[in-house]
Amino acid sequence: MAALQVLEGANWATVLPRINIDFDDTQTIEWIGDRAEITEFNNAHSDRTIGLRLRLLDDIPGNAPWVDQLFEAHLLDHPDYGRQLIDA
Repeated sequence: MAALQVLEGANWATVLPRINIDFDDTQTIEWIGDRAEITEFNNAHSDRTIGLRLRLLDDIPGNAPWVDQLFEAHLLDHPDYGRQLIDA
């Protein structure tokens, strides 16, 4: 939970509106470990949320057993959240 505090006081000059996060303690139920901390963080913040990175296997060839450890934080209150930051 201490590491997630970085997202609470984020300085907009140093963070992107979407951040990929690798959690290594996710192979259990959602009520303990990293998944419990993600739930606690999401419940405490209406403008910042963390969720499992969906459909990642579509972009990665072969067997990638680590994909269920990759999450994405969305800082909805970031001034650049609605702006496209890269060319599509």
